[in-house]
Amino acid sequence: MKQNLLLLSDRKYAVALSSGTAALHLALLSNNIGQGDLVLTSSMTFAATANAIVYSGATPYFIDSDLRTGNIDTVLLEDTIRNLHDRNVKVSAIVPVDLLGKTANYSELLRDI
Repeated sequence: MKQNLLLLSDRKYAVALSSGTAALHLALLSNNIGQGDLVLTSSMTFAATANAIVYSGATPYFIDSDLRTGNIDTVLLEDTIRNLHDRNVKVSAIVPVDLLGKTANYSELLRDI
């Protein structure tokens, strides 16, 4: 299975995990997210999103959803980041959620990176 994944993704390395929770947890750990980190995520999500953040030792911080899509509201996200920055609170990561067949607005999420 791993070899097939390598071929399909045209990557040098791949790993197969047992669940989405494990994948999120590994993604956070591989980006050095841990104790003392604040991770922003959507309030409209399965428990696995918050659990993976907590498993990594970080703290989840929930951003409300866009009423049209149910996904993370990028305007509220930007306001929250600005407000946290003004209070000298560092945001370590953002974990967006694709919900009900609708992807998060990644062009907005990645705009200022």
